[in-house]
Amino acid sequence: MHSIKYLSNRRIFAKGAGVVLRNFKVIDFGADKMKQYHVLIAPKNASHTYFLLVFGDDLYKGRITYDSRITVFGSLNGKSRINDSQINSGIAQRYAGKRVILVLIDKIQVKN
Repeated sequence: MHSIKYLSNRRIFAKGAGVVLRNFKVIDFGADKMKQYHVLIAPKNASHTYFLLVFGDDLYKGRITYDSRITVFGSLNGKSRINDSQINSGIAQRYAGKRVILVLIDKIQVKN
């Protein structure tokens, strides 16, 4: 998992298959003016491999905390970096410029 952020987009996204990110920890989160939640998650054993989830309350209406564990069903959508939009939503400035893998979400399960 740690090396996924260094793979080419072609290798990561070529198959277009669905993924399950099981029991990931919430690193940071925020919400923007359009009620879109920006949630930065990482697997338990790879604290520098980040995945970014952006979704509305139509997908999940519950509570998310720093202690939450999230399972995401979806597909990988690309690679990016944490930008001003995520920082302005409430994600901490210390994550600005960090590499992330973007996820298209079909379903989210949260354990608080």
